[in-house]
Amino acid sequence: MEKKIISPTLALIVLLLTIWISFSKLLILNFMIIGITILYFSLSRYWKKLLYFILVPLLPALGSGWAIVVHSSNYKFALLIFSRTYSFAALGLFMATYISLVELLKYFEQHGLSSNVVYGLLVVIQALPRIQYETQMITKSSRLRGIF
Repeated sequence: MEKKIISPTLALIVLLLTIWISFSKLLILNFMIIGITILYFSLSRYWKKLLYFILVPLLPALGSGWAIVVHSSNYKFALLIFSRTYSFAALGLFMATYISLVELLKYFEQHGLSSNVVYGLLVVIQALPRIQYETQMITKSSRLRGIF
């Protein structure tokens, strides 16, 4: 398992880039984010994550781009939406790979974020694996009894 970086600066950069590409019409920015992500994950030899990055957003990106082309014939805007989908996926993959959400929340609590918000989010984050485990156990026991 790779080491996660506890960097609020990195998280802030990812957040600002996300907001910037949301409202910007710069194709070059989207292609730079996509290119840097592909280059970084290929140099880091995370082939599985690179494959996920290429395949998972493909259908939503094609669907969004195709809808723009069909309804408006604006190819430049369709390419912008297509590349924007991949840019969001790249930033999300980068954040999920290198930023520990638990450590980031603890950092924000130390620097002024309400402890009620932080502990609420931490409870949800810590409870999700347990809920998944319990759901699997219920499904298995139901199958043993012949219910499912």
